[in-house]
Amino acid sequence: MKYTTLLLIIGVMLFTNSHAQRIIAPRKSDYFVAGQDTTYCKDLVYGLTIQGYLKLIEYTDKNGKEHKIKGRKNVPDITTFYIDGRVLDRTPKKAHNPNSYVHFAYRIVDGKLRVLYSKEWTGVGMNATYSQRYNVRYFVKLPDGRYYDLAKKGDIKKYLKPYLLECEAFRATNEADFSGNIQDYIEIIRDYNIKCK
Repeated sequence: MKYTTLLLIIGVMLFTNSHAQRIIAPRKSDYFVAGQDTTYCKDLVYGLTIQGYLKLIEYTDKNGKEHKIKGRKNVPDITTFYIDGRVLDRTPKKAHNPNSYVHFAYRIVDGKLRVLYSKEWTGVGMNATYSQRYNVRYFVKLPDGRYYDLAKKGDIKKYLKPYLLECEAFRATNEADFSGNIQDYIEIIRDYNIKCK
């Protein structure tokens, strides 16, 4: 009886273990987009200047060759990274000044309208004391390349709401409350992307 029970337990463990190994997917490769070219790679790392411009990129290509490109003028003009399952897009630090400093922000909503999220640590010095804080930004990017800040009620009222209501399918089925918080706006944009492709 003990022998049969032991064999049964071992059989279940072996089946479970072999089954688990079959359903674990290998990690997908990273990639970056520069112009019209997409480069698939692994071990992708990048470095930025204080202004947010790329100054370093390191990766291993699909043939196993390691690449290290240094210097702002040498690094390709990358607009999008895909690293560890997350997409980062180059965006302006200020929505109303797209030609100023840039940074890379996580794409948290994809579709006709994109919502981008970033959180940057900044140091603040006052009267011989130093503290750290962070800036959190939620931008929406329209198809024409314009950016609006979801934290600014003026952007919502003057630009985003009229744009969303141009779509008949969205307007007919949505009674969105545009006086909510950022998370409400994100859900409204997700709904818009489903109805207005």
